Amino acid sequence: MKPDFSSYRRALNISIIGIAIQLVMAVLLVFYGTFANDHAAITASIYAAIGLVSWLTLIILFDQHRRERVEAFEAEAMESSGASASSVFEQSGDELRVAARRLRALYRFFLPVMGLIVGGSMVTVGVVRFNAGRELMGDLDREFAADTFFALFVSLAATVIGFIFARFCSGMGKQKVWVNLNAGASAAVGVAVFGALIAVGHFFKIAGPDTLLRYLTVVLPLVMILLGVETLLNLLLEIYRPRKVDEHPRPAFDSRMLGLIAAPDRVAQSIGDAINYQFGTDITGSWFYKLFSRWAGTLVLFGLLVGWLLTSVAVVQPHQVGVLERFGRQAAIVEPGLRFKLPWPMDRVVVPEFINRDERGNIVARIRTATGIRTVQLSTPPVTSPHQPILWTNEHAAEEVFTIVRADEGTGGEDELADFGLIAAEVPLHYVIDDVLSFEQLATPEHREEIIKAIGRREVMLYLSTITLDEALGEVRSDIRKELASRLSGSLDAIGTSGQNAGVRVAFVGYQGVHPPRRAATAFENVIVQEAKNEALYSRSRGRAIRELTEAAGSERDAERAIELLDQLERLREARASDQEILDVTIEIEQALARGGEASRLLARARAERWTRHMSDRALRDQYEGELAGFRANPGLFMAIRWFDTLADIMNNTRVYVTDRPDLVDSVYMLQERTSAADIFIQDDTDQ
Repeated sequence: MKPDFSSYRRALNISIIGIAIQLVMAVLLVFYGTFANDHAAITASIYAAIGLVSWLTLIILFDQHRRERVEAFEAEAMESSGASASSVFEQSGDELRVAARRLRALYRFFLPVMGLIVGGSMVTVGVVRFNAGRELMGDLDREFAADTFFALFVSLAATVIGFIFARFCSGMGKQKVWVNLNAGASAAVGVAVFGALIAVGHFFKIAGPDTLLRYLTVVLPLVMILLGVETLLNLLLEIYRPRKVDEHPRPAFDSRMLGLIAAPDRVAQSIGDAINYQFGTDITGSWFYKLFSRWAGTLVLFGLLVGWLLTSVAVVQPHQVGVLERFGRQAAIVEPGLRFKLPWPMDRVVVPEFINRDERGNIVARIRTATGIRTVQLSTPPVTSPHQPILWTNEHAAEEVFTIVRADEGTGGEDELADFGLIAAEVPLHYVIDDVLSFEQLATPEHREEIIKAIGRREVMLYLSTITLDEALGEVRSDIRKELASRLSGSLDAIGTSGQNAGVRVAFVGYQGVHPPRRAATAFENVIVQEAKNEALYSRSRGRAIRELTEAAGSERDAERAIELLDQLERLREARASDQEILDVTIEIEQALARGGEASRLLARARAERWTRHMSDRALRDQYEGELAGFRANPGLFMAIRWFDTLADIMNNTRVYVTDRPDLVDSVYMLQERTSAADIFIQDDTDQ
């Protein structure tokens, strides 16, 4: 085709249509990706937006080609008319070809810069989206496209429109004048490939799990990075590629890989040429090759049909129990044996997968079975060496899991600071699959056991936090096992979907090897020893208190009652109570202390002394009253009697001499004791 301005104008119009189609596909993908929070769709929309730069570059390039052809046509017309010979047009032809110089500048500078922008953008965006996609792959709770019909509509629309338009542009690109349209075809078919991958992922989601959609979050960014690297390599290789004089460099964003998808007939032609070259003859022109080529599609379709019909046969092994999924929904349980079903993807038989892990959680083996007892360690792993004695001071497991328990009962008050302790215990959970359908709906095979383990550990932690350290280490372990089994059964029944349980039945829950941290074992034993000493000291103090209280009041109860009454008496005195109230309490105190003991003896002695003194004082009073009555009857006689009684008291045990002449008697003082040994033979005056 002759490269005139009309051919370039047609290419310009196709490029304008291409950028409009690319813009529509980008808008559809970004609208769906934002609405459904689909990471893959947003990545595809960014790729489509980067493709707009390719189409914009082609628009500028083809428009400049058109201007250059118009300028060349005008120059040829001017030369044919002889106007160039006049003085006004004495300048050289290159100086007048402004559009041609601009076109060369576009190929030399503008086209490499745009290729660098496109390639760099793809690599940069691809790396960012890949890092974000890796985090989303591990999010098992993430849902993909609640409206599957809308997702299929957008992805299939992008696939069909992009592929058809890419085929159209690729067909036009076979002409030398439109060869640059292959770059636009690469951009359009790239969007078609991204849309096709998203559509296939949603088809798989309808038929079964959403695994492909999860992988697309990292696959599409990797494809974008690959295309960006190819663009940068094309840019580098195009600089050193030898070209003819009239040959223009190809755009760096003209992908060779995407070009094979946009023009698959070129691949078949290349393969045929390679076969003819290898055999040295025209194999593709023989009758057998032509016959095979004529029926190849039919044979392929027949083989695919047979393979598709074979998917209606399923074999379930004796140790397996399958789940029949019809259009993605669990329909029934499939027992062992040969079973027939609808072909894929309408029906699918899934056997639950059992994943065996080592102590570090690494997957050791994958077995598809639904029988047997499965064990999950909910706390500290078992002892590595079964022959080693289990002591608190020995090493137990490689990594022990400690659980918080209460240190003591406490009062339970709001202001009380609750103390706690740490223990490690082996809590193995043994369970069996009771309902395969519900178990299959629980989660993916890699996460079913993790979910059961997480629920079990939660229940163990919640229950052990309600018991004391003495109970955890004491003799009620059988009760703890029963309570844990009951709690785990209830929790596993409550996590099912649609009113069903998790599909597992708790067979046994162990509780063994309970011990405090190894480094705290010695200190823990010291605490036990000190507690024993405190108990002994308390017992001795309690015995001494009981003995002293009993000795004091006769019994502990009477002593405690007396102490309470004494406190009450003290409060009454401080409150200035009435005398009667104080007297009543005092009487009660005496009654409490009068039943026995040293206090009762002291009270009895005090009562006796009080009674003796009272009677003595009463006798003196009666004597006084009698003497007073005698005095009143005869005062003289009473005074004489009292005088003589007093004189008798004074002269008691005194020697008296009677004489009629006191002046003739010398006073002789006998300074001797009457009771001395010298007077033992002297008759006592009292005997006279």
